[in-house]
Amino acid sequence: MSSTDRLILSQEQMSDKLYDAESMMQIKSTIANGYAVLLNNGAISPKNNGKKKEKSPQKKKEDDSTSLAFMALTSGNVLDACFGVEQASRTGDSPARRKAQAAKDLLDGCFTTDSFQDLAVETYYNAFKIVIEHNEQMSKLNCFTRCFKAKKIQTETEQKLNTTFSRLAKAIGEKR
Repeated sequence: MSSTDRLILSQEQMSDKLYDAESMMQIKSTIANGYAVLLNNGAISPKNNGKKKEKSPQKKKEDDSTSLAFMALTSGNVLDACFGVEQASRTGDSPARRKAQAAKDLLDGCFTTDSFQDLAVETYYNAFKIVIEHNEQMSKLNCFTRCFKAKKIQTETEQKLNTTFSRLAKAIGEKR
């Protein structure tokens, strides 16, 4: 196994620690949209094609918004939803809750720069947009087309999520 293969493998393993694709595809569009709105305040917007917003006089406000969005990831229930935790309680313990907490700890432990914070918020924002798109595609299927197209849509969504999380996984891998 070459070093490139090990890097790819470790990125895939790292992505698995950041989200659960099946759980994310179960998130309702309204919930995913709420999380996207929460994360979009000061993050990267799809309107500017993944490029950072231009510096403005409101830079301090944008930094605060990104910090708030990052705190929602690491201290709130955003990551809980990415692992299928429906009711986040401090006392309840489940495999999904443990995975969500591990992801929060991983992100929090790697946060050393504002650019990492921006990348994390952007990644989860884009992931929730993918979930919304997935739900829209699935809702258009009827009982006949669902039999033939649902698996293809799920596979495409999993690939999009994997691609979306690959940059964040790489950044975390470099920090470890």
